Amino acid sequence: MDDERMESPVMGLPASTHLASDVHAAAQARRWFRAQVRHQVDRSMLDPDLLADAEVVISELVTNSVRAGGNGVTLEVAPSGRGVRVRVTDDAPGTPQVLEAQPDDVHGRGLALVQALSLGWGIAAADPGKQVWADLAIAR
Repeated sequence: MDDERMESPVMGLPASTHLASDVHAAAQARRWFRAQVRHQVDRSMLDPDLLADAEVVISELVTNSVRAGGNGVTLEVAPSGRGVRVRVTDDAPGTPQVLEAQPDDVHGRGLALVQALSLGWGIAAADPGKQVWADLAIAR
């Protein structure tokens, strides 16, 4: 077994959950993610600031999915290096776009936050809809 695999903080993942496409979805996604981390990740290696960043990214991706108007949201979390890859899938048409929000804009900063807080992110087609993913560091 190689050293990186032995030191990985992620033990029992992958995991997934389906959320209703409603105003409660982002909060439910954050609670579900915290529960997965608490039960399936070596807590001695976790970085609280990186976990907080991961929750922001998850919240933004789920919120975008809900706003797109699909019939539900699937959130998946899987090991990826020293962190996790989160995938948010919905059946809504269209693809999210990074916007340049003005100081007075109420919306338009979500994907810029995802870009700033993740190791990488992208969009893949799903049938129907799309999947938006982000790689997140959660360990020191």
